Amino acid sequence: MLFLVKKLRLAALLLLATWLAIVPAVGTSLADDSSILTIGRVSDNPEKNLPRIRAMAEFLAGSLGMAGGAAIVAKDNEEMARLLRDGRVQLVSESALSAIWFEENVGAQPLLHEWKKGVATYESIFFVRRDSGVEVLQDLRGRVIAFEDPGSTTGFLAPFAMLRAAGLDPVEIQPGETPPAGRVGYVFTRSEENVAAWVARGIADAGAFSNLDWAEIHETSEVLMKDLRMLDQSGPILRSILLVGPNMSAELKQQLQAILQSAHENPAAEEALSTYYRVKRYDPIEGKSLQSLNATRRLFGVVRDIM
Repeated sequence: MLFLVKKLRLAALLLLATWLAIVPAVGTSLADDSSILTIGRVSDNPEKNLPRIRAMAEFLAGSLGMAGGAAIVAKDNEEMARLLRDGRVQLVSESALSAIWFEENVGAQPLLHEWKKGVATYESIFFVRRDSGVEVLQDLRGRVIAFEDPGSTTGFLAPFAMLRAAGLDPVEIQPGETPPAGRVGYVFTRSEENVAAWVARGIADAGAFSNLDWAEIHETSEVLMKDLRMLDQSGPILRSILLVGPNMSAELKQQLQAILQSAHENPAAEEALSTYYRVKRYDPIEGKSLQSLNATRRLFGVVRDIM
């Protein structure tokens, strides 16, 4: 009986924690007040992300004269899609390929180009050991590639698309397994450092992640990186895209664009931008950024079936 009581108490606490994650900072229920601006994010770490998202939601709500701002963290794209369709989330920021998934599957609309962590674009790169004998992507046939995780744009989805575009047929295998004849095997290592380590130690024949990860690991682990060389790279990919839900009015979209495009010059926005993933600025998606997004749309067509 005591064990059952403890389990019921734990369940109640978990339910309360979930409820608190989606209640606005002002304490008004999302379902009762349509003047709450809610920003969402897909993540398996709500404790880390909720304060960051809420800071931006509160800034935008205050700038718009709304009642308050709220944050919701969804466990996966499908859950976020339901929240966007239902209007419970009005804004979400995503990497480029995931943004296109929401555009295609939900009707979400890219609003602005977000310079997340101060970076406008990044690239996906392949690398190998210097002594590998691998000179082009096609040489990876029959070999093993280490990727970061299934949801990473530069650490999996973009390089996967590049492999397919090179005429290769990637297949997931377990660590230590040999890929089927004529195919490229891949494994997930769950971190950028592991990807580099597996290639440096010969556990995998190649790895892929972003040029930002490449530069960072070069700075922090010269011993690990000294035996590695770059093999290939993608074109520039927008670092992050801010999308609006399919039901947002044209007037509210215009107001948000005006507030966010001038936010980097607004002292009142400085703390929110810094807390919200150290965003440097918001730019319209046009010119080179539109070209980059359209190139990523073509990549999406290659990996749509695995997203």
